[in-house]
Amino acid sequence: MRVTSCGGRCGKVLLLLVNFVIFGAGGGLLGLGIFYHLDGGLYENVIKEAEVITLPVIMMFLGSLFLFISFFAIIGATCEVKIMLNIYMGIVAVVLLLEVLLMSVCVAMRGEVEKRVISGSAPRAGILWRYR
Repeated sequence: MRVTSCGGRCGKVLLLLVNFVIFGAGGGLLGLGIFYHLDGGLYENVIKEAEVITLPVIMMFLGSLFLFISFFAIIGATCEVKIMLNIYMGIVAVVLLLEVLLMSVCVAMRGEVEKRVISGSAPRAGILWRYR
């Protein structure tokens, strides 16, 4: 079923534009994560522990997740494949649900979360130690 109305076309173009930006950002994150992971020397002096999930691994995970999610939206909107758009909508709904759950857990355990963020895993390694 082709999109014929003006609103439908504008929605399709907007969905494509937003997801092209997300696709590019995901590719950039994936590429930078692979580069930093293979280089290995830029971040190792910051994090000495081998058991910690490092920044390049997080960058590669988020980049591949962005690529995966935006792929469904781009193909679904371009070729007007309804099942691809339904998969995209389901993935976005799950991500939004997880964000709401994470936010409610952080609000419910605000004191514990604040202690962990401020203290970090080592002295002066927390995110907010400079701001106290």
